[in-house]
Formats: sequence, structure tokens, C-alpha cells
Amino acid sequence: MRTISLRLDVDSDALLRTLCERLGATQTDVVRKALESLAGEGARTPGLLGLELGLPGFFAGSGADKAAGHSAAIKAKLAERQRDQRPALGGRAATRSSPRT
Repeated sequence: MRTISLRLDVDSDALLRTLCERLGATQTDVVRKALESLAGEGARTPGLLGLELGLPGFFAGSGADKAAGHSAAIKAKLAERQRDQRPALGGRAATRSSPRT
């Protein structure tokens, strides 16, 4: 097992101590659980993706009839989210200029 040390600001130290007391766990246990939790965030389940995209219950059930529109609906929601996250262009359309020669 490897030992590390880290520096915490006053607020983070207080938070860590509070979590340890509330959970009845050591600092090592709390930090380990936090790392495991952060590492698991990248692995989304279909159910969590459905909730994130505003499609609760979308993946519930089974059968081809319920799965028919899943792909198209998910692609549409992801495209909508991507459009919403793009920065505004100040009311004018972006144009691509050719390089000057």
C-alpha cells in the first residue's frame, strides 16, 4: 500500500472531518470512497443517461417494440444539448473565409 500526503484548505479539512464523524470512517476510507465515486462517474448506465437527458423510464421494459425509437430519440436529445451548449455568435451567422494568398 502506498502512503501519500495532501494539503487541504480550511474548508476542505472541515468537510473531511465532518464526513469522517458522520460516517464513522477514517480519513483514508472517506478519500478512498470519494475516489471510487469519481471514477464511477464515467461509466453511465442507460437508466442514468435517460434521466440525464430528460427521458425517465425510457429504457424500462423489454421487447423490440419499446426499443424501436430509442436510438433516434437519444441522438435528438444529445444534438439538442450540444446546440444549447454552443456559445452565441452575437446574432450573426458564422462564415468561413478562405485563406488569403
